[in-house]
Amino acid sequence: MPNEIRRRYNFQSGTTSGTVLVGATTLTSAGLTGLAAIGSSEYAVLILDPGGTGSGPEVVYVTAHTASSNSATIVRAREGSSAVQHGNGTQWIHAPTAADYMVIGDDNDQPSTGGLPYEGQFYVDTTNDELEIYNGTGWVTFPYGAWVTYTPTLGGTGANISTGTGGSVTGTYQKIGRTVNFQIVLIGGTNTNLSSDTLTLTLPVTARDPGNVRAPIGNWVMFDTGVATYDGVTIIDYETHTGNDRMALLYQNNFVSDANPITGGFASGDELVVQGTYEAAS
Repeated sequence: MPNEIRRRYNFQSGTTSGTVLVGATTLTSAGLTGLAAIGSSEYAVLILDPGGTGSGPEVVYVTAHTASSNSATIVRAREGSSAVQHGNGTQWIHAPTAADYMVIGDDNDQPSTGGLPYEGQFYVDTTNDELEIYNGTGWVTFPYGAWVTYTPTLGGTGANISTGTGGSVTGTYQKIGRTVNFQIVLIGGTNTNLSSDTLTLTLPVTARDPGNVRAPIGNWVMFDTGVATYDGVTIIDYETHTGNDRMALLYQNNFVSDANPITGGFASGDELVVQGTYEAAS
C-alpha cells in the first residue's frame, strides 16, 4: 500500500521558502535538504507553524522526497488539523504528534480520519481491557492476558443440531499476537442433538489456512455421566470437512459421527470439554 509506513527522524526543522497556499501540495525549504528520502511506501510528519504564531498549526505528511532536495510533496490537513495559508519564513518541525503516542479510548473509537490509523499505531480499549495494533488493514486485538468469552456454533451435516433444553455451549479464548488459546465447554440438556456425520465447532478467531492437510489443534474429553470417559483430537480440515473458521472432532481416527459415543450417548448432564492452540490468520 502507498505511504503506509510512518518514518521518524531526529533534529529536522526549517522555515518555508515562499508562501504555502491552502491548496499547495509542494513544500519548499532549505531545511528539507537534511530530511531523508521518503519512498512510495513511506511518509513523514511535519508540523507547520507549531507555535501557532501565524495561521497554524497544521499537520502535513511528506509523501515523496528525494535525499538532499529542498522540496517535498505533502498532503495537507492531517490528524484533525486544517489546511491554512502559511507565509514565507513560517517555521516547520518534524516532531511527534498525539498520534505517535498510545491512544486511549473506550470501545471502538479508534483513530480513523486525517491519515489515521497508520500501520503500527497502538490503541488501548479501556472498556474491554484490550490493547489493539493496526496492522495496515485492520485492528488486531491483544487482551491484557485475560480470556475473552465467545459463543461457539455447533455445526455438521445432521439436522437440528442443538444443545437442547437446559443445555449450553460456551467458549473462552486468549489471543496473543497470532497465537490463539481456547477452551469450549458443552453441557448436555434435555433432547440434546449432536447427531452429525461430521460434528464441528466454530473457532473464536479464523485460523491460518493449513492448506490441503488435516491440522491438529487440540483435544477433547467427553464425560458420559455414570458410563465412561472418552477423548479424541480436534483438527482443521480445510479442504475436506470444515474450513479455517471451525474445527472438526476426531474419535479413534474417525470423524465424530452418529456411530461414535459422543453423539449417540450424549445426554442431559454429560459434559464435553474442548481445548487447544492454533495460529490465527491475522
